Amino acid sequence: MADLIVRWDQPRVHNIGVMQDGKEATIKLLPGVNVVDEDLWNAAMHPDRKDPKKVNKILKDLVDEQLLIVKKVEATKTKVGEEADDTLDTLKGMNVTDAFELIKETYTHDLLKKWKKGEKRVKVLAALKKQIKLIEAPTEDAKDDE
Repeated sequence: MADLIVRWDQPRVHNIGVMQDGKEATIKLLPGVNVVDEDLWNAAMHPDRKDPKKVNKILKDLVDEQLLIVKKVEATKTKVGEEADDTLDTLKGMNVTDAFELIKETYTHDLLKKWKKGEKRVKVLAALKKQIKLIEAPTEDAKDDE
């Protein structure tokens, strides 16, 4: 199971209903970066199992207009002999610049906290703490920036 980075460039939450393996699911996109399971995303993009070439026109239009930017997480190895990890449970395999970009565009509190738990790099930890603080108390940070 791989993860996708789905960037939603609108100032509102967007919910996508999905039928996967006979069960209803919802992909909830917050403004900024979201992490979505690739299988779930594919079920949303191709809702007709009988015709897998048929595409969800609404999602396709959002991607074509670049309101939704979908990028597959690159598999990384953190240690010799360790299997490649293509999920975003951690930022360990990501270079610092890419990690900063991703953190800045992530507004999902739980995901930021998860990344913080597994992170050892001082600068990346500082960026995570700053983003978490911004989400927890946005009015205080807005006052600091004035």
